[in-house]
Amino acid sequence: DTRRFLDDSHGRQQLRLSRSVLHLRGRTARSTLGSTAE
Repeated sequence: DTRRFLDDSHGRQQLRLSRSVLHLRGRTARSTLGSTAE
């Protein structure tokens, strides 16, 4: 049970990390597109 709980929390952490990375990547890509469009 404890191991499953640890695995679950670890997976959730990884998901949150990848989500924030994708968010940052999208923001930088959008700003790059905006600067080239100007």
